[in-house]
Amino acid sequence: MADREADISSIATVIGARATVRLSVLAYLAAGILLLFTSWPGPLAAILALPYAISCAPYWNVDDDAAESANRAWRRFLALNFATGFLVTLLLIWFVLLAR
Repeated sequence: MADREADISSIATVIGARATVRLSVLAYLAAGILLLFTSWPGPLAAILALPYAISCAPYWNVDDDAAESANRAWRRFLALNFATGFLVTLLLIWFVLLAR
């Protein structure tokens, strides 16, 4: 709602809050599933997609009028990015060291 009022174009303003949440959850799950079919440590990294999907899932049925309630999920998303980025970096370092 605030993005529309501020004339900010985003996926959510174009397709709506509910569709955006559903697209996000499904994309996170698809990313995790696809990682299962990659070489090691990809299958281990697949686990890292789950917290994102879990964080968004409670808003599955959010409508445009209540979209601002999803702001908590956005703040969790920022924290998840820090934690996940750290873990992905560790996985990459570990993988490179094992490849030697």
